[in-house]
Amino acid sequence: MVKDCPFRFQLDVQDPNGHAISRYEIVPELTTVPGFDDDNIDANGLVQWTPTQSGNFEIAIKVTDEYGVSSTFDYPLLVLDNAPPHFEFGPFWPAFLGNTFTYSLKIKDPNPEDQIGDGDVTLDTTVNMTKTLTPVAGEPGVWDLTLTWEVPEDFPGPYPAYVPVRVLVHDNHGEQATPLHLDLPVYDPEAL
Repeated sequence: MVKDCPFRFQLDVQDPNGHAISRYEIVPELTTVPGFDDDNIDANGLVQWTPTQSGNFEIAIKVTDEYGVSSTFDYPLLVLDNAPPHFEFGPFWPAFLGNTFTYSLKIKDPNPEDQIGDGDVTLDTTVNMTKTLTPVAGEPGVWDLTLTWEVPEDFPGPYPAYVPVRVLVHDNHGEQATPLHLDLPVYDPEAL
């Protein structure tokens, strides 16, 4: 869970006698989450909340069945101050001698107010590959990243040759995504 990011969780509580659950309520004296109250849980046990501060907290929820028998459940919560961005990507195609290789992927940051600029993305490879970072309009915390390489006709073989590509990204709070590693195959189209 991350500060300032909406959180939703459906409780799955079963009565041991098979009775219907009639009520969910927060036990304030056992709940350490600031501002968390009965408005954050509905009649069906759906918990919805946007944490406003980070830390370790507990939520105590009293569940009552149709006969008035109740039990209290404690849920520990860890709220992070900031979460790292992450990559969303699909398969990539090989590069071919004398052609342009292009690969597009997305960078998403769960904190919609966080920023990622061109200088926050590092492309580590042995070839002259370029990167283009563009914010996605109407989607806070989402960027398109395009990698482009003009593959020279005289790129050394044997083929397929493999080019290591590593992409690093961090947001304006210093949170870093798990690095993306690609072994890009390069083929001679004449030999196929």
